[in-house]
Amino acid sequence: MKTCSRIALAGMLAIAAFWVFAAAVAQESSWTESTLKFQPAAKGDFPYFTMREEQVGELCHDRNEYYVPIPVKKKLGVMGTSDTKILTLDCDHDYKEETKISGQGGLATAKLIYEDDTVSTYTMKIIRGAGTSGVSWQFLRHCWMAGKVANLPFALIDDSNNGKYDDYGQDSFVVGDSKYATPLGKVASLGGQLFNLEAKEHGTSVKTKPYEGKTGYLDMSSQYKCVGKLMVAIVQCGQNFFDASGKDPLLVPVGSYSFLWGVISNGKQSAVIQPGKMVAIEVKEGETTKVAWGMPVRLEIDAVVSAGMLRIGPANVKAFGTANEEYVTFKPRPLLPQLEVQGSTGSTIGRGAVAEATDGC
Repeated sequence: MKTCSRIALAGMLAIAAFWVFAAAVAQESSWTESTLKFQPAAKGDFPYFTMREEQVGELCHDRNEYYVPIPVKKKLGVMGTSDTKILTLDCDHDYKEETKISGQGGLATAKLIYEDDTVSTYTMKIIRGAGTSGVSWQFLRHCWMAGKVANLPFALIDDSNNGKYDDYGQDSFVVGDSKYATPLGKVASLGGQLFNLEAKEHGTSVKTKPYEGKTGYLDMSSQYKCVGKLMVAIVQCGQNFFDASGKDPLLVPVGSYSFLWGVISNGKQSAVIQPGKMVAIEVKEGETTKVAWGMPVRLEIDAVVSAGMLRIGPANVKAFGTANEEYVTFKPRPLLPQLEVQGSTGSTIGRGAVAEATDGC
């Protein structure tokens, strides 16, 4: 009788262990892996706009020996040499420098070899500049990894300029037909739904699974007032980043959000939106948080008095919206307001426009 009881108990434990194992397998299999492939940009400008688009990587060098610090197993990177006018690179690592860059720069396509022996391709824009010790060479990614994730067109961008695609908060991604990238985060909004997201270092695939945490809605559009269109509005909560520029409230994890970056445009004129003095945006479970921002815009002017003259340049004028967001980088025309200076009695001393100048005076 005791033997039967022991056998029955052992059988129950085995069944329990099986179901625990099966549950673990089911949990692991809830991830969906999507394959991405190398996509070079055309010879012109990069097609996507990102928060880090102006940031470039520096080629490391010792005298006339240079290398691009991107993954090449057992090497410092893509090796090369340079004189005062030409940079030559060994892009396929055969000890022959077949790629030549001259003038102000050009494009180079290299073979990447990661530590797990994954081989990929990487196109970069090489830029020639002047450094403190002579010629300075810089590089900027000019490619991305493309595919479909959650049945949507997906582009993964190495915005950190290091040949790796898993730098959260630094690399970025684009979903659908948008031209504006969102910083890579642990949770992503894909087609209005939330997913946990994991990117491979070499960018050949990403894994997703439905997000199961508490959520609310963020509405950055319905109460935004401007004469143009809100093209992108990036917000951050911890390691998560979202573009809240859509016309419908966006489903996001609950938490305290900071505005990071945005762009408005009317087709002819555009401006970049920065956080300025904005306060945190709180999103609560099951609720919709609406943000009132945009016009009217107020100007804060820091005048400089020099040699008895009042001088005001573009650097002295700051523009803030109703939520204290700041507007900068007005293109193609800079922000040059008309000003009137009054004395202590209210009488007009002078009128004029802010002068467009490079020194801010």
